[in-house]
Amino acid sequence: MKAATGEVVTAEDLGGGDVHARTSGVVDHLADDDAHALRIVRSIVATLPRNLGFDTGAGRPAQPAVEAEVEEPHEPPESLYDVVPTDTRTPYDVREVIRRIVDGSRMHEFKKLYGETLVTCFAKIHGYDVGIIANNGILFSESALKGAHFIELCNQRGIPLVFLQNITGFMVGREYENRGIARDGAKLVTAVACSVVPKFTVVIGGSFGAGNYGMCGRAYDPRFLWMWPNARISVMGGEQAAGVLATVRTDLETEEQVEAFKAPIREQYETQGSPYYSTARLWDDGVIDPADTRRVLGMGLAVAARAGPGSQLRHLPDVMGMDKLLIANRGEIALRIMRTATALGVRTVAIHTAADRRAPHVLTADDAIEVPSYLDIDAIVAAAVEIGADAIHPGYGFLSERSTFARAIEGTDGLGAGRPERRRDGQDGQEGRRSRDRHRGRGARGVVLFGRRRLIDVQLSRPREGRRRRRWQGHADRPEPGEYAAALAAAKREALTAFGDDTILIEKYVEHGRHIEVRVFADAHGNAVHLFERDCSTQRRHQKVLEEAPAPTITEAQRELVTSSAVAPATEVGYTNAGTVEFLPGQRHR
Repeated sequence: MKAATGEVVTAEDLGGGDVHARTSGVVDHLADDDAHALRIVRSIVATLPRNLGFDTGAGRPAQPAVEAEVEEPHEPPESLYDVVPTDTRTPYDVREVIRRIVDGSRMHEFKKLYGETLVTCFAKIHGYDVGIIANNGILFSESALKGAHFIELCNQRGIPLVFLQNITGFMVGREYENRGIARDGAKLVTAVACSVVPKFTVVIGGSFGAGNYGMCGRAYDPRFLWMWPNARISVMGGEQAAGVLATVRTDLETEEQVEAFKAPIREQYETQGSPYYSTARLWDDGVIDPADTRRVLGMGLAVAARAGPGSQLRHLPDVMGMDKLLIANRGEIALRIMRTATALGVRTVAIHTAADRRAPHVLTADDAIEVPSYLDIDAIVAAAVEIGADAIHPGYGFLSERSTFARAIEGTDGLGAGRPERRRDGQDGQEGRRSRDRHRGRGARGVVLFGRRRLIDVQLSRPREGRRRRRWQGHADRPEPGEYAAALAAAKREALTAFGDDTILIEKYVEHGRHIEVRVFADAHGNAVHLFERDCSTQRRHQKVLEEAPAPTITEAQRELVTSSAVAPATEVGYTNAGTVEFLPGQRHR
């Protein structure tokens, strides 16, 4: 080295094990001696799944290896309450969280000495092999590169990923920008986005900024995303946001003015960063008790393990208990439900009136049956029995909130009786089942609601062989006068590129209509609360919106008015259920 560059350096400092394990990240593990190296190798081999079961699109088998007996953690999950501080700014070692989630409290860390603010390890949860990525501080370039490497390994092995989020974001500053934090952070985000194994995310603390992306936030489609009650999620912390906005204001001269300006911003971030605000808008799959994290992850892994190849949602009909679903609605709502059902491998049945025989939802469904009216409960239930549907989806409308509809299902022969019987030993297969169906009255299983936000996220699947060709694929935004032809052509090109079909459904534009809904929950003890409001108006000038929360078209005073007005009648009449109160603002509220 001295002869080549003039630098005087020892062999250890130039390329020793400690340098490559801690600084360069070239090696994954550092051994003290030969015996220690052999123990590390055995530990590595122990992390290799004996059956690469989680489908990665490469034709691998669908059922992972599960231990005959699941070993409980040596550290009880209930002790998580003592490990994690309520203040997300207080540091702690996330390994203590992992030890209370994984089987036997054992984990095999990957690149333990490199990028120490991100913990990556192999472990088991309820017998399933998992790769865990957990925050132990802010993300630096080394942490991002380490995480990307680990994600690629898990994808090669077909091991599902579990993300434990407690992140304030990527490190910023001139030094780190010069060293390429944007480039290295992009590698982590790309690895998460391109990962094909099942992903599960638990927000156990803060989830801020681009750290949400690198740790598999909602936009990166984890199979399930849960939050702890102490979690917080926003673009940045309330104090930081208030400081940034106060900095760009040039008219704040005194400390009192600055503080008065910051106070409502901090309050807004505190309110909207709450996990309850998030879950009320279905941005996650629920707020869970920290002590239930291991159990919930185990159930999620079990669902993913039952998935068949080619399904983006990886749920089989056997898991849901249905083969055929009748959708008791029309229009775009029915189409969204059909898209999800198709992705789940469930056949769909559309109902329609005489005037809607060629409607898009009828042409999209596998089967269709005519009814006198979309609001005729008896006719809809009878149609479900006649066509052999296993369940009825009420379509988020009139039927979904009608107790009459639920009673009609419960009180009809063949409905609510569970799944259709399957072939048993000594029975003559499908013909025998048909005979039993004729005598026993095979009918719908009941009312089903599934998918939640995935109802609008999943893309249209390719039509199965022999199915009717899908006729409806997209919609055009409302153009300005004189721009119709160009807007229609652009929408057709987009639909053709995305779905292989340029058929466009054109709907009437409603310029001033507003439909605000407030979800209300009430119990038998006189307690009634609301989960805020959502704007269900379907159209705006330049875009189509299915539902949006918080409602962007009303003021804070109007928001307080509608939410309080929704809770008041529920309390007054002793309402005990979960329901929706709808508001149609008049001209003076526009």
